[in-house]
This record gives sequence, structure tokens and C-alpha cells, in this order.
Amino acid sequence: TIHIADLTSLVTILQRQALRRNSGLSLFDACLGRALGHFSWLLLLGTMLVCQALVPPMKRQRRGHLVLVGSLGGYAPMPNEAAYCATKFGVRGFARALALELRGTGVAVSLVCPDSVETDQLRTEARSAGASMSFTSPPMPPAQVARAIVGTLRRPRAEVLVPGARGALVKLITASPWLFARLYPLLDAMGEKARLAYLRRLDASPSPGSDAK
Repeated sequence: TIHIADLTSLVTILQRQALRRNSGLSLFDACLGRALGHFSWLLLLGTMLVCQALVPPMKRQRRGHLVLVGSLGGYAPMPNEAAYCATKFGVRGFARALALELRGTGVAVSLVCPDSVETDQLRTEARSAGASMSFTSPPMPPAQVARAIVGTLRRPRAEVLVPGARGALVKLITASPWLFARLYPLLDAMGEKARLAYLRRLDASPSPGSDAK
């Protein structure tokens, strides 16, 4: 049998590996250099290959639940993070198509799409002027995303946006490319102001292992 925790761990490892191997470069320069292939393989194709390996045994036992982790960046275009957005748009499309393919097999597919999360990735983005869209809302703790994943395992749903209200707003304003383009200058300004405030707090906080009291 396949335990869902194994899948979650595998996907998480792939995503963390992508961020470690492409730290800084991956978010803003991957479209222009060799990192693009490595980046897209880990974030998108890695997810697809894990599912390809796990779906057949799940189908044979006629039960299973694949929970894929996407992002609200799979809804909203994020300038200067085009490669990242492409992978998350891809994961979202893959999850939706796979869910339909597996109807009637006993295998469910869910997609969890979080907003910005307090991670090393976000702290790297804070030092890049092009990352304003990642700061248009306060970052959430990783535990909030973990709770959403556990909740989805307990009550399967096709797609879960975290937080829900923010996700609904993102879906609304990105439904029309024209509307989003009109709102983008305002969102960019808001996000840049929040990024600078976050960076000041980050620089003011004691580094891990310091003697600061």
C-alpha cells in the first residue's frame, strides 16, 4: 500500500531541493539561463513523475488521495517570477486534468494553493526589488499550510486556497486579464511598500545563533 504521507514528503523534498539549488537565481533569472530546465523539472515535472509512479498502485488497490501543493501564483501572474508562475500554473492544470482522468478509480486528487508563506524562499525574495507581488498580503506560518493539507486529507476537495478569503479575491481579480492589468500598478506599489517593511523587520531581528537577547 501507498501512504499519503510518503507522497507529501516526496513532493516537499522536490520543492525544497529546487529552492536550495536555485536560491536567488531561480525566482528572478531562471527564464534567462540554464537554471530554467532544472527549475521547471523539479517544481513541475518532478511532481508529475511522482504522481506517475504512485497512481498505478493506488488504482490497483482502488483507493488513494494525491494532495499536490500549488500556489496562488498559479492564478496570479507575478512579474519577475515568470518561471515560478509557469510551474505553478502547470501544477494546477495537471492536478485538474489528473483528477478527471482518475474519476471512478477510487483515487482522489486535491490541490492546495497557499499564498505567501514565511519561508527561506520569501526571505530571499524580500531582498529583490522585483518581488512585490509576494508581499501584497502578510505571509502566513508554514503550520497554516500544513493544517490545510491535513484538512484536505480528512475531507477531500478538488482545490483549497489558503487563506480562503484571499484566494477568493485573487480568483476574482485574475479572472479578467484586463482587470488584473489595470490593478497591477496599485498592487505593485502596495507590495513594494510591504516588502520594504518586511525587510526592515528581517534586518532588525537577531540572526539564528546570535547572542542577542
